[in-house]
Amino acid sequence: MYRLIVILIISFLLFGFSKIPDDVEYNIIKDEKKLDIKRSIEVSLNRKVSRDVLKKIALTLKQSNTKSYQRTFIGYFVVGEDKNNGYWARTDFKPNLEVRIIGLSIEDEKALTKKAEQIPGRKTIGSWLDNRPNIGAKMTLFYTNKKLFLESTYSDGSSRIEEKIERRDNRGRRIDDKGGNDFGDYLLINSSNELEFWDEEGYFYTAKSLP
Repeated sequence: MYRLIVILIISFLLFGFSKIPDDVEYNIIKDEKKLDIKRSIEVSLNRKVSRDVLKKIALTLKQSNTKSYQRTFIGYFVVGEDKNNGYWARTDFKPNLEVRIIGLSIEDEKALTKKAEQIPGRKTIGSWLDNRPNIGAKMTLFYTNKKLFLESTYSDGSSRIEEKIERRDNRGRRIDDKGGNDFGDYLLINSSNELEFWDEEGYFYTAKSLP
């Protein structure tokens, strides 16, 4: 009882009594426990949330079990994203709470998807958002001086431009590295104007088109 009171007091001091927004839904998809050493939880979110909301969810989940664990690890997936690409975010108690957004945050995504001004001399084919954790970037294909380029812009403001070549493919517009690569990597713009990622083993990711 005393421990619960202490937790509630700490919760109020850190987070106040504000609740998790009504439009945020989260579901526990895995909850594994090892003695009193650690608890590992995986959570599915209906959408991306702020760091503050992640803290509130983490505290709620930690308090959902009356047993005390030395460490509690919580990984978050966002509905619609491929789980094979890893967690979008983590909130880990080691024992103090650490919050890490591994993929693109709400703010990152807003900045990257902001419509850019057309650069003179460029003929833009399309732009896509790569939402994979640890990779997140805006990708833009464009022609200039009859040459094809792919520009990748990252959340830290950095970018890189690579020359590409376009090839015929009955599935859509295939985009290859100009000099080739060792893994058979290439891109494919499909009939829905999405950007598919392929390698020698097959398809592995789709980036959604930006307006």
